[in-house]
Amino acid sequence: EALRALIVFALALTLLQPEVTQEKERVDEPVVAALMDRSGSMATADTATPEGFISRSAWIDEIIEASQWTALPESTRTAVEDFSESQNRPNGLDGTDINEALDSILEREPSLRAAILFTDGSWNLGASPVASALRYRAADVPIYSVTVGRETPLPDLSIPEVSPPTYG
Repeated sequence: EALRALIVFALALTLLQPEVTQEKERVDEPVVAALMDRSGSMATADTATPEGFISRSAWIDEIIEASQWTALPESTRTAVEDFSESQNRPNGLDGTDINEALDSILEREPSLRAAILFTDGSWNLGASPVASALRYRAADVPIYSVTVGRETPLPDLSIPEVSPPTYG
């Protein structure tokens, strides 16, 4: 009879969903990082504005200079950084290395609370950004992606399929 009472008590305790809450007081100021892609593909002028088409980089600069950052609390520090510039690489390759940009800011800023990634989504250098996304998930830091540019390539950038003749 005691065993049955113990099982019923354990079941009732489980149904009440007990939980332990811990409060941790933060002493460091939170950091929100804005990472801006500066690769060659960001020079494409395909972003529509009321004045006409501007380059992807120019659109990002307009967004960063806007007063939208004032909505953050005063205790929050913003870190605005460029990435994928070819002059920063020893081999001079031009491309987008999203993984390196995400990893470097996560290592430098221990109090990182969010990362905003401004890019066209064209990843063509370095390791897969999925590994960085997993590290951000483990650190409980969200990544917000702001894509820039058209979803489909411009007509002058598309390469049609070319088939050489089968005889010579």
